Amino acid sequence: MSYIKDGVHRTEDNILIEALYLLAKDIQSDDGIANECVREAALRLSELVEEVNIYKASQNSRLLDIINLPTHSFFKKFSRKKCLTNLLLDRGINFINQLCSHTRQELLNIPGMGINGVNFIEQALGEYNIKLKSNLDNQTK
Repeated sequence: MSYIKDGVHRTEDNILIEALYLLAKDIQSDDGIANECVREAALRLSELVEEVNIYKASQNSRLLDIINLPTHSFFKKFSRKKCLTNLLLDRGINFINQLCSHTRQELLNIPGMGINGVNFIEQALGEYNIKLKSNLDNQTK
């Protein structure tokens, strides 16, 4: 199987690794050096793919931890934002995943929530590559 990335067709990692192992067996090499080089390349690629997958899993786990945080815990490091947290809690926005289900405009419609508060929320979420729901999300439904 293949996929397209940056306009280039690419073979999936597991298929590429398997092909390298097969090639390592089939190469005609008197001294076996070519076979060993290709086998080592397959091994190294396999190890790199595993490390990338472990890293991605840790990032996803971190993101899940943040998304499931109570709102007051997320904003705790910003002591001056207690009023902001209370505004969100009063609206039933108790967790970050609930916050992310709102658009910028929906937050601006909360009485007492100003542009600075929404900007702060977007900046704080942005530190974790988390965004509010976009207006485009509403249009596609």
